[in-house]
Amino acid sequence: MRTHRAGLGVAASMFLALAAAVCPAAGREAGSSEATAGAAGGSSEWEHSASLYGYLIPDGSDYLVPMLSSDKGRLHLEGRYNYEAAKTGSIFGGWNFSAGETCLFEATAMAAVIFGDVRGAAPAYRMTLEYKRLDLYTEGEYVFDSEGSEGDFFYAWTEVSYRPVDWFRVGAVGQRTRLYETGLDIQRGILLGFTKGPMDFTGYVFNFDLDNPTGVLAATISY
Repeated sequence: MRTHRAGLGVAASMFLALAAAVCPAAGREAGSSEATAGAAGGSSEWEHSASLYGYLIPDGSDYLVPMLSSDKGRLHLEGRYNYEAAKTGSIFGGWNFSAGETCLFEATAMAAVIFGDVRGAAPAYRMTLEYKRLDLYTEGEYVFDSEGSEGDFFYAWTEVSYRPVDWFRVGAVGQRTRLYETGLDIQRGILLGFTKGPMDFTGYVFNFDLDNPTGVLAATISY
């Protein structure tokens, strides 16, 4: 159990190390007081996004994961359903940070209340690095199950993608989830994404080297 809890900090630290390696300027700015002060302003207008992920599970039940988020300046609010477990919802509140321009680093520190078939609380994070045509993205949360520590679990999702043109990206993805079973602790796959205006569409194939890979279709709109 201690290993899973350590995973939250290790995953975040590895991403920050990779971000500093890819773009040293972003690493320096992320730790500077000037960058932190600059991030405190942010937009004074609300910005929203809605996402829907459809999981196509081989030899299992397909399901949908809807997510809604709203940001105003540094404030971040978010709701998810079916993310931690089936018939389970979660509500997040958090704080946004950003640094850099040519190499843009963004991070959100969050905490969640979880209810439904699984009940508990979770510290969480989300981080993004955009450098030229390279995108790095990771999110994770450690769920403390109110029914007992045997239900605690570290969830994670990480993407690395490249945009040969503005409207298309290709890359690799990995996730750690308890929502469905595959026999793998960390699932890995590939992604293809398309962007048109405020809409983003992405297809994922996890465990493509196995007999029964898992497919995920995602659509996001920002407004």
